[in-house]
Amino acid sequence: MHVMVNFVQELFEYDEKTAYVMTADHGMTNWGSHGAGHPSETLTPLVAWGAGVNGPTPGNELKFKDGFTQDWQLTGISRCDVNQADIAPLMASLIGIPFPVNSVGVLPLDYLNNTNRYKAEAVLANAQQILSSYQVKEDHMRETTLGVFFSPFQALSDGRKADLYRRIRQHVVQEQYHDAITLTEELIQAALDGLNYYQTYDRFFLETSIALGYLGWMAYILQILFSQHTSLVKPASRLTHSTNDRLDIIFVAIAFCIAVLLTVQSSPWVYYVYCLLPVPLWYGALKRYNVFQNIIKYVSENVGIITVCLYCILGVVAIEMLVMIMFSREMISVGLLAMALWPVCTELRKTNKVLVCEWFIACLVLAIFPMMPVVGRDVNINQVTLAGCLALLSSIAALYTCYTQTSPKPSRQQVAASICQVLLIALAIYIINSTWDSLNSKEGVPVLNKVLSWTILLVCFIFPAIGPRNILWRLLSTGMSLTAVYILMSTAHEGLFCIALCYLMLLWLLCEHRLSASAAQKLYFLSFGDDTSLDQGPPRKLVLDDIRCAYFFVFFTITAFFGTGNIASINSFDPASVYCFLTVFNPFVMGALLLWKIVILFLLVTCTFQAIHLIQRLPTSSLFLVVLLLSDVMALHFFFFVQDHGSWLEIGTSISHYVIVMCMIIFVTMLLVVARLFTNATLPVISKTKTHKQ
Repeated sequence: MHVMVNFVQELFEYDEKTAYVMTADHGMTNWGSHGAGHPSETLTPLVAWGAGVNGPTPGNELKFKDGFTQDWQLTGISRCDVNQADIAPLMASLIGIPFPVNSVGVLPLDYLNNTNRYKAEAVLANAQQILSSYQVKEDHMRETTLGVFFSPFQALSDGRKADLYRRIRQHVVQEQYHDAITLTEELIQAALDGLNYYQTYDRFFLETSIALGYLGWMAYILQILFSQHTSLVKPASRLTHSTNDRLDIIFVAIAFCIAVLLTVQSSPWVYYVYCLLPVPLWYGALKRYNVFQNIIKYVSENVGIITVCLYCILGVVAIEMLVMIMFSREMISVGLLAMALWPVCTELRKTNKVLVCEWFIACLVLAIFPMMPVVGRDVNINQVTLAGCLALLSSIAALYTCYTQTSPKPSRQQVAASICQVLLIALAIYIINSTWDSLNSKEGVPVLNKVLSWTILLVCFIFPAIGPRNILWRLLSTGMSLTAVYILMSTAHEGLFCIALCYLMLLWLLCEHRLSASAAQKLYFLSFGDDTSLDQGPPRKLVLDDIRCAYFFVFFTITAFFGTGNIASINSFDPASVYCFLTVFNPFVMGALLLWKIVILFLLVTCTFQAIHLIQRLPTSSLFLVVLLLSDVMALHFFFFVQDHGSWLEIGTSISHYVIVMCMIIFVTMLLVVARLFTNATLPVISKTKTHKQ
């Protein structure tokens, strides 16, 4: 900095007419990230000196403690805080040029070393610049809004602006500069409020249109669920269409009126989408309003009001639980504690007390991880090794149990493939320890470790297809393949979380099997190949427990992501998880590997859900619609949580929550497709061998 200042001084021959402004666009944490709301990321230095700049002002008053003033020995100097947008008008004033046209910054007068008259005139010019932006916005809204609907910003009416201008000029003429500056700052604040008013002028209108679209879509889904996937509606009522032709006329008239109003106001094309989309959705839902009439009649005749209210309260609490998880990971623990009591409310408390206890313990163990810090830069290979050893021992015990209980017995090739998977887990434990020993010794990652890691990653897609399609055997094979890869990508306790999640998924499967109509048939004899029979026989209708099962799936899917991390943790990209595969920075390959690490946990949940839907003899489309309805309810929540103020992380997180929930149904669809490949795919050579034996 000293060298640059001397260079500028020499260039202009020490004329003492140069002003210097030193600042930064953002702060940074001690691990090198920015964009969040922490003071170390949002506070930036602003140091100005030179021509036209005030000198330091003695004082000890601070709006907030920054933690730097004492370190820099500036405790006796008053700090002058400004918004980042205020720097532009400050620099414009120092060099004597007009303020930027679209700037919303307020000139910080405390930085200027000039006469009071100059300050009054300068801040008035600042007010006129902001008012010009306000006027353009107001004129645009007035031109594109029908007069009967237009509501101007009352705090800056034409009379109000004229009165403030007159009083400010009067104070300047009378050399009452302090009063002039105070009134001008009041005018600037009103102009900024007016800008925000017109920038969000259509927000309520658009939010209402989008909310109506969501509600119409959910009503349409409910109508399909009730009429086609439940036995609550009589078959005759499903085929009966409304004879009231006036409904068609009403909705056509509504669409026509909306289109005319938007055209008259020269609205953007997206307004047509937002406003017209609810019309066909509500038309589709209300055209068969008799479905809802039958549901209301059934509930009023067969279910008590108290029972309905209790179910509604339970549903609201369950949905709000999913919403709150996005903001606080600890809510996962609360949800798991509540789920731990679920089997107690079923017949399992009488028929299988051991399974109830195991489920309770598994929920409690998994509930520990959301209370722990998110997986970050602190590496703990001992925890990864412990997870690998637990996975190894569990796989050996599970393989022995499946082999002794399954009928018919797996072929030698299938048993050999399963043994190889156990060896891959042991190999993964060796690789992760060897890799980090080499890194800690500054020797780099051995090439053999990288080759073996990539080999394990590739064969994880092959081994599940070699094993039999028996539900337990195929889930075990899939779990061993995915766990081996996950261990290679673990750096701390996320490996233990993966093992705990696997145990809970197994117990979930066992509980659902005991409660299903397939309980009479042993789980060892059920196969993923039986899903083809679902389309041949009469489909089973939805019951209340199916909604609970779909909710569990959504909850466990969210838990799989937020159990050891959160959206904020993505802010700090840490490639340590992929060091077993590569150490040279490659954002695309590293990003793909980290994405696969997240997907592994999702697949463990989805494969289990695939098995449960098969056990319950329920078509996938039925549960799919329930999951779609849950995701839409969550999306409507997060739509109103989207914000346009705060730190980049706060704004980005609110948008990310909404986008994640909006894309959930697409993501779930993709997960179901991939899970189907893991659970149903069979290599041709194995398929032929199996057919020949039969």
